Amino acid sequence: QRATKFEQKCCTRVPIPPGGLTEEDVRTMIDKALLNYSADQIAKFDFALESAGGHVVDSSDTYDPSETKPQLFGFTLPITLSRTSPGHIIQPLVLPGDCWCFQGTKGYALIKLATSVIVDAVTLQHLPKELSPDGKINSAVKSFRVLGKNSPDEQGKVLGTFEYKTDSIPIQTFDLANNKDSFDYVQFQ
Repeated sequence: QRATKFEQKCCTRVPIPPGGLTEEDVRTMIDKALLNYSADQIAKFDFALESAGGHVVDSSDTYDPSETKPQLFGFTLPITLSRTSPGHIIQPLVLPGDCWCFQGTKGYALIKLATSVIVDAVTLQHLPKELSPDGKINSAVKSFRVLGKNSPDEQGKVLGTFEYKTDSIPIQTFDLANNKDSFDYVQFQ
């Protein structure tokens, strides 16, 4: 049942022409879908991606899970939870528990982009509920604001305020088409 819900959210239905689909039509659709998936799943270059030259230059304090002792049936487990760096937010993998957590309920990350660019959209990705051990993604960002900057110290220009919908698809792109300015940095708050 989870897979069916996931497919309904993620799969786009293609109208079938009156004459039906040819084998070539199906192959073309599959090739386009595979190309889109292999291109960082959204078919747009990621200027914030660390392997492309982006990096996190400033951020909120990282949550330290070593202060929390995992328990099972009331017994403290002798394991240490790992702490990840803010750089995880600009990595291409999304795995359960492999994320950056900041202290408290509000945080920020300032990212130096690979090159100065007109920021026309931002994309947030979180682990799908279907891949979460408990079927929940309470740790996902909810409301966030995006600022464009040309130096780390400047106030920045607000590019938009958005809501990540946890009941929607895991990769969500937010349009900034009204922005015509180029920036070297983006800040998420």
